[in-house]
Amino acid sequence: MANTWRLRLELVRQSREALKELCIESGQTVLLLVRDGLSGICLNKVEPGRALKLVADVGKTFPLYAAACGKILLSYSSPSLQERVLASPIQVFTPSTITDPDALRNEIRNIREKGYALSYGEMTPGAAEIAIPLLDTDGNVLAALSIAGPCFQMEGRLEEHRHLLRKAVAKILGYPAFNGEEASG
Repeated sequence: MANTWRLRLELVRQSREALKELCIESGQTVLLLVRDGLSGICLNKVEPGRALKLVADVGKTFPLYAAACGKILLSYSSPSLQERVLASPIQVFTPSTITDPDALRNEIRNIREKGYALSYGEMTPGAAEIAIPLLDTDGNVLAALSIAGPCFQMEGRLEEHRHLLRKAVAKILGYPAFNGEEASG
């Protein structure tokens, strides 16, 4: 347990500058999350210095089945963990929350193929998020990195945000981020 927290603290330290740069470049909230049991937990965040932003607290837990960062962590977890999450009660946060286990299985498959996850209003109405995984050299998920903000500010910027996320992951890890299927072996 102590080693897990040491590794997480090192990840926070190692990612600090990349998260700040990503926030400045995107103009949106940047989140770094890890899996903790059947949830994701926010390890670090950087928010833009303007009034309209998505607010998330460090230490806050998120379900693995909703929002882009949670779905990234779920998609790159073991099939047995995925099934445990899909068999658990799924809380509805908004009308956009995916609650059907088969639909979530398809979403997991699509995320693995594309190498990123998107969400529009799944946990917070009017909020959008794009996330990619931080994978070790063996393809195991270390964390999720996301850009989140109001839908109207995120629309039309998918490719730009995906590029910024991949650049930030490469800076954090010291090697390029994986693309979709190349991460699944």
